[in-house]
Amino acid sequence: MAIGLEARTIDIKTAEVLRNAPPALLYEHAVAREGAAILSSGALATFSGVKTGRSPTDKRIVDNPASSADVWWGSVNIPASDESFMACRRQALDFLEARPTVYVVDGYAGWDSTYKIKVRVIELLDASERRGHAPNNVANCLVGGHVQKGMD
Repeated sequence: MAIGLEARTIDIKTAEVLRNAPPALLYEHAVAREGAAILSSGALATFSGVKTGRSPTDKRIVDNPASSADVWWGSVNIPASDESFMACRRQALDFLEARPTVYVVDGYAGWDSTYKIKVRVIELLDASERRGHAPNNVANCLVGGHVQKGMD
């Protein structure tokens, strides 16, 4: 499925791409595919495994002349070349294409219409990766994360 990002497109060749799936379906998948449980409060409980976060030193930003002066370069914001970005992108696509299901969540970052930006997150729900139930969590963090109106 080709997933547009304005002028660019990400083409993910996997068996199933679920775009903006409703919370009930995400819960069903988490329970069936990930071994999650629904608590008496309605909350979803999952096991995240040993690695529960990302290291700030893993972050890279493509050093672009148009924005380079606005980035606080240092131990957390580490510059990356265009070539390095494209290699990481190819590796990420290969990884996603090897999975049976990929989840896409559309939403906005920011409430103020003057500053809000469109955000599209491509995620997995994969018990072997032990990521917790990321698609539902991401959708809850974005404004309008469970809808796709106006995102194309």
